[in-house]
Amino acid sequence: MTNQRYQAIKSIFLEVQDLTASDRTACLDRLCEGDSEIREAVQRLLSAHDTADDPLSQAFDAADVPMPTQIERYRVLGVLGVGGMGVVYRAEQENPKRSVALKVVRPGLMTRQMLRRFDYETQVLGRLHHPGIAQIYEAGTTQTERGPQPFFAMELVEGQPIVQHCEDGALETRERLALLVKVCQTVEHAHQKGVVHRDIKPGNILVDATGQPKILDFGIARLTDQDVNVTTIQTNVGQLMGTVPYMSPEQISGRLTDVDTRSDVYALGVLMYEMLAGRNPHDLSGTSLIEAARIISDVEPLPMSNIDPTFRGDLDTIVSKAMAKMRELRYQTASELAGDLERYLRDEPITARPPGTVYLMRKFARRNKGLVAGLSAAFVILIAGVIGMSVLAYSLNESQKKASDEAEQARIQAATATHAQEFLTSLFSKWDRRQNPGDPLTLPQVLERGVKTIMQSLSSEPQMAAALLGTMSEVYRNVGEYDRAVELAQQSLDLYVSTCGEKSEEVAASRSVLAGALHSAGSSLEAEQQHRTSLALWEVLAGHESEQAARALGNIAVVLSSLKRFDEAEVLLTEALAIHQRVGTVPLEKTAYLMSDLADIISWQERFAEAEAMYLDVLTRLRAVHGQEHPRIANALNSLGGLYLDLGRIDEARVALEQSAAMRERLVGPDDPYLLHTKTNIAFLYAQTNQKERAARLMDEVLAARLNLYSGDHMDVAISLNNAGGFHRSLGDLDKAEDLLRRSVAMRRRLVDSGQIAEVQIAPAQSTLADVLERKGALDEAESLYRENLVIRRADDEGGLNEAKGLHNLGAFLGRHGQYQEARPLLVKALDIRRAKYPPTHYNIANSLMALARTYRGEGDHETSVPMYEEALAIYQKGRPEGHRSITNAHRSLGEAYESVGQHAEALAQFRIVQDLVEQHESDDLARRIDSRSDIARILIAIDGQEEARSLLKMNLDDSSVEPIDAERVSRVACEYADFLRVEQEYEGCHEVLTAAYDTVMARAGTEEGAGDALEPQRSIIEGLIRLYAEWEGRQDQGQIWQERLASMPEVVAEEDQ
Repeated sequence: MTNQRYQAIKSIFLEVQDLTASDRTACLDRLCEGDSEIREAVQRLLSAHDTADDPLSQAFDAADVPMPTQIERYRVLGVLGVGGMGVVYRAEQENPKRSVALKVVRPGLMTRQMLRRFDYETQVLGRLHHPGIAQIYEAGTTQTERGPQPFFAMELVEGQPIVQHCEDGALETRERLALLVKVCQTVEHAHQKGVVHRDIKPGNILVDATGQPKILDFGIARLTDQDVNVTTIQTNVGQLMGTVPYMSPEQISGRLTDVDTRSDVYALGVLMYEMLAGRNPHDLSGTSLIEAARIISDVEPLPMSNIDPTFRGDLDTIVSKAMAKMRELRYQTASELAGDLERYLRDEPITARPPGTVYLMRKFARRNKGLVAGLSAAFVILIAGVIGMSVLAYSLNESQKKASDEAEQARIQAATATHAQEFLTSLFSKWDRRQNPGDPLTLPQVLERGVKTIMQSLSSEPQMAAALLGTMSEVYRNVGEYDRAVELAQQSLDLYVSTCGEKSEEVAASRSVLAGALHSAGSSLEAEQQHRTSLALWEVLAGHESEQAARALGNIAVVLSSLKRFDEAEVLLTEALAIHQRVGTVPLEKTAYLMSDLADIISWQERFAEAEAMYLDVLTRLRAVHGQEHPRIANALNSLGGLYLDLGRIDEARVALEQSAAMRERLVGPDDPYLLHTKTNIAFLYAQTNQKERAARLMDEVLAARLNLYSGDHMDVAISLNNAGGFHRSLGDLDKAEDLLRRSVAMRRRLVDSGQIAEVQIAPAQSTLADVLERKGALDEAESLYRENLVIRRADDEGGLNEAKGLHNLGAFLGRHGQYQEARPLLVKALDIRRAKYPPTHYNIANSLMALARTYRGEGDHETSVPMYEEALAIYQKGRPEGHRSITNAHRSLGEAYESVGQHAEALAQFRIVQDLVEQHESDDLARRIDSRSDIARILIAIDGQEEARSLLKMNLDDSSVEPIDAERVSRVACEYADFLRVEQEYEGCHEVLTAAYDTVMARAGTEEGAGDALEPQRSIIEGLIRLYAEWEGRQDQGQIWQERLASMPEVVAEEDQ
């Protein structure tokens, strides 16, 4: 923020702070002149200003309330401290005998918000178990004259604030740093548990008599105290949280969604500065809140070496990196900061170096907001990659530490960092429209110039060229240029092999980059091989019990899951997470990434309860590290939304998916390839909420985007072809569905032939195509596909769920077409596998029961089918939301089974439930409404409920004449009502109904659209007329005419026999 903008913000704030809300809005419209950045800054200051007079934000005196003598089993001895939320007493517990700190909420402050805060602190402390954190012993509630009073008892820490301890003990610099390392390790433990402190300061860190620092007040933002040096403010949205001099720029600016673990790292940097230099980095005494915000956000602190020259060099660098204004430039974890402090104490090179290039990038981004916003993913990866090369160039691995020529190592590293900075500066200067007003380059042009620069200027520095080519490969991969990403990754690997040797860390990492590019390009089997080679190298170079080996295991698992090899993938990811647990120092976000991948695999295996719990845990961890918005958070939300779709939890799915899509679009832009995954899930959301046309349109958009994204065959395109085909099938457009599905199957076969995917990945599109062909009457080809599908699935997973799916699909097909003897053993085996593999209430068990029950009914064994339908319905009701079509269908099938065994009352009850469900949840589906009434009418006729039956059948006839339905259903509705009238001997009415229906069907037959589906409906109506005239006295001659017409009609044959 420039001083000029700061002055503008300050001036506007002072002018509007005392106005009413409505006057403020008008005044801000006038003064901010459309500058959203200034307006947002003023709004944050106004939010903080408005809460300053809140009674909860006022400090209070301990003398306001008399000190109790006893709280439950604790004898109160005195007051240790008073804060905005309550009082901390020194107390004594009788059994076991010990002194404790007893924290209570003041009765007068027990608002719901305050109780939530107090309960939150209790929960947080209960999760943290570390020698550097005061342990909680008990939490409870005691009754007082003013009502219930929550309290918790915790370890009593007797010691000095950490800075005072250092001063009173006259500790040397190295002793102070060793003490700070312990604090960092404690903070890292909390971060690993998903807890961000948000108020790290000397007063919250006491050093006990053994020299162990103890951190207090974890997770609690205290309320206002005496002055700006000890101010904490309420934690409502948009308000500040923490103690001002120790706040990071994102905290002091009120951007609470940006506050994460790196905000604690900033506070640790301030603490380090104060422990070494004896003063706070910024002198904020006597400053206003807005002035303090400006200083912390924009003013660089005086280097510690200006106070004491002995701090020049590494210590200056470490504290500067910890306190970087931009979160991405700080140490990303407290353990990284501790690591550099420990390296300093061991006289080893530190990793931190001044990131000068990034400030250039930041200024560039501000000058080119529109361009950068649309290309943010590439921009971030490019910066992060090259910064990473600069930082890693200074980090000596174990083999380098043992090298004899340390001076040469240092020279190479320094040159590498310099080249990285110069390359990035040059590349972005070409992209900068201010410097090149006549040559506004596109991102692809900039990237290709970057590659050319690498190859031309770094021919004498092959390792640096290899590093930057690897980074450029990642950029190309992120923007969807997968073939180019593979090409550059291969060039990078070749350079590393020639300069570093095959068995080197550089080659191990480079093979992983190549594997990622190959996987994105659709070459999954080749990607698996590269990842396995990388794993083998890491196990030799770093050992199996290493973060690198765990990452390689996770990478292999992701590829295996894309090949549907879920069991193998789960084993690898479980081992990777176990390695993280055993290593103990892996950053929180990296563990969260592995957990997210494992949750995906568990979800794909339909173990939904496990997957949901894991996704929620992942989101908590990621938000603790990255704040509220990050591409990985968007990915996790998308996966969670997809899971909720599978569970039928539509509202939760909608929220998660919409959040994911919006976040992806904000962070990366509308052309983000990963956004298409979320749009696919949203299309399925539309389909599940009966928005079939909208679902098909969105899926067509996704397909078009992927066809534009990939130049050749790719699994993502094949998947979209399959999905689009499925949606057009649901709309009744079987010809288009068939075309899309044939293209999907053909593309998958080509990908199998080229070794890019496994044969089993043909199966989903193949079975969907078979279903469409069955609907079109091409039964021979459909059956052939179902049989081939079973062979493929069985070869991949004999005795497993994939084989069960193939058995179910073929068995259900055969059952639908009367081949019951062959269908039944297939369906029985599918059910047996599913019962063995799934929990007892899994919906696929219900699907198998439904298909098998239909087969028994087809064989005439209605009694056996009834309990199967009953069990299936019970399963659906437990796992599906009310109104889900599977529940409605199960009620109807059970009603039909009851009807077949003569249990008419039970059948009628089921059919009435179906009618209610259809009216509530599928009222726009005329065919379903008609079917539900027909079922009820049929039972009513059997039990002498003619009047209601007449009403329902007439209602069906009226609806069919108003809303367009297919010829088959026109015929059926007319024949049902006509048969009812004939039995009632209302022959005139029966005649009118049938002849009108015949005219309607014939008119449809005269159209190109309806010509193919009118023969059978005509035949049904004619047969109804023949029955009528056979009973209608004096009309037998007309019956003979219709008999002759029926005899002259062509036979209805299947499409493949024509």
